[in-house]
Amino acid sequence: MLRRGKILSLILTVGMLSANIYGCSSSNNATEDGVAKITVWTQEGQVVEQEYYKNAIEQFNELYAGEIEASLQMIPRGNGYEYENKINAAATSGSLPDIIAMDGPSVANYADSGIIVPIDEYFTEDKLEDFVPSIIKQGTVDGQLYALGAAESTVVLFYNKDVLDAAGIQAPTTLEDAWTWKEVYEISKKLKTNDMYGINLDWDLGEGQIYAFAPMIWSNGGELLSEDGKKIDGYLNSDKSIEALEFYQKFAVEGLINLQPLPNDFEEGKSAMY
Repeated sequence: MLRRGKILSLILTVGMLSANIYGCSSSNNATEDGVAKITVWTQEGQVVEQEYYKNAIEQFNELYAGEIEASLQMIPRGNGYEYENKINAAATSGSLPDIIAMDGPSVANYADSGIIVPIDEYFTEDKLEDFVPSIIKQGTVDGQLYALGAAESTVVLFYNKDVLDAAGIQAPTTLEDAWTWKEVYEISKKLKTNDMYGINLDWDLGEGQIYAFAPMIWSNGGELLSEDGKKIDGYLNSDKSIEALEFYQKFAVEGLINLQPLPNDFEEGKSAMY
């Protein structure tokens, strides 16, 4: 049963959408013809993301024609937090949609604020086997499942093969042979020239940094916050966390990275790696 003012939260796939909306016809969203109307919000994103959500909604509506009809509203992200601001405003005014797509780090906050409700009852154990454990963990708050991701952000290292070949450097081809960050640092020093940085690390402020650089702290045994998310002191400023941050500071201090990188620096040959 869906309730106004509360929403089921997930990042959509057709299967996830069908699993979570089943039974809406008995909710307040049902129309006179018995068709349940549900509204889905997502940030506008890139074209490929837009097409993904549009196709998912179309397939869902075809599958449940005459029972449930989903409508999609894509909200421009702008240069800041326009999408999140709209969600918060809707929560305040009691005009939330039925389903939202969200970034993983927002799940705990929305759950704690009462914006989203648990979805455990909609997923059996066999359905959850389709998701990697980290996806389930990210959407779980205080032992209850609030969200499931259809996609997962990842961080990769791009390199200019011609530049590496000229320097006699062989890039790893397996996970077992993957470079350590210390090796990346040493290789960056070797590749740096007067016209090209060894590597570009996008240190610009923004939420994307948590995806890119938090794992660097974790991989050194540090933490950003306490497990309950309420304390920074002793975690972000722990010896392990500081050690990790000071290591990456060396890239800037030693001039291995561009402190004001442009989006196309790597493509234009201004950095050997990115």
